[in-house]
Parts: sequence; structure tokens; C-alpha cells
Amino acid sequence: VDKASILAETIAYLKELEKRVEELESSSQPSPCPLETRSRRKCHEITGKKVSAGAKRKAPAPEVASDDDTDGERRHCVSNVNVTIMDNKEVLLELQCQWKELLMTRVFDAIKGVSLDVLSVQASTSDGLLGLKIQAKVVISAAK
Repeated sequence: VDKASILAETIAYLKELEKRVEELESSSQPSPCPLETRSRRKCHEITGKKVSAGAKRKAPAPEVASDDDTDGERRHCVSNVNVTIMDNKEVLLELQCQWKELLMTRVFDAIKGVSLDVLSVQASTSDGLLGLKIQAKVVISAAK
């Protein structure tokens, strides 16, 4: 499996995750979240590993209500999905979004669907937000 096919699979997976996040966000009432949950960090700051510029993809974040909303709406949580492909065929997936029942199950089903083996998982919840860091390795099938 070459880097281009890994990247193509990861992009397809990312699009699937974006679609699922949109479905989840549209099916529920938006909830307020603290501004600090919207901060984003660069992948190399988190992993400490060098990543080629072409291997990083970030999901576009949905629009957030502006500070000058006249109808009194509060800011809503932004879902962040960050996928990094490292040189050793490992993938780092970082996800931060509003917690929903069975969300982790859906994420792991999607990971399985793009032929990734999960190596480690860090999950946390705070104020109704789910934070996931998943490290996975590309599965190389013997039958080609």
C-alpha cells in the first residue's frame, strides 16, 4: 500500500466522518460550549513527529455564531476532526465534538471500514464534549 492510496482512503474516511457529524449536529439541539474547546493545535505539536505537508488533512469546521448575534443565540460547539498520516504507516486521528450516544462505536466502525487497526485510544469527556485521540496502523492485506 503506497502513501497515495493511504491518503485517498483517509480522505474518504474523513468525508464519511464529516457527514456523520453533520447528521448528528442536525438531529439534536445545539448546546453551548466554552470558547476554549474551540482552540486548535497543530499535529506536530501534539505528536512530536515530523509529518510531510501533504499528509495532513483537517476537516473544515462548521460555521459558528458570531459575537454580534442580535437574536441572543449563544456560540455552539465546533466539531474538529484532524487526521495525520505518519511515515511509518500510522494514522493519528483527533476528534473533538459534542458527545452523543454510540458516537465512539460509529467512529470505530468507520476506522474498521478503511482498513485501520487501532493501536491506542485516549478518550475524555468534559461538559458534554467528547475528545478522542486514536492511533492506528494501516492494515496491509496479504491477498492481492
